[in-house]
Amino acid sequence: MTGLANRRALDDQLETEFARAVRAKSDLSFLMTDVDSFKAFNDTYGHPAGDACLRRIAAALKESLRRLGDFTAQKNLRR
Repeated sequence: MTGLANRRALDDQLETEFARAVRAKSDLSFLMTDVDSFKAFNDTYGHPAGDACLRRIAAALKESLRRLGDFTAQKNLRR
């Protein structure tokens, strides 16, 4: 729905990038974000609006990528 890679792709990419950083003795950055109170947004505005909101967030994250190897993914955390 968001066009972002899934958890499995995220795990694979992190493993690849970590190994590359170790081999190259270089730094690796990882940024994780959370959408606070998203359930309340969905409950208030409905799932179609929630889906649209997630797509806009995903698009903003993708637009922020600067280098060829930069990667975005979503990892659904259930609480």
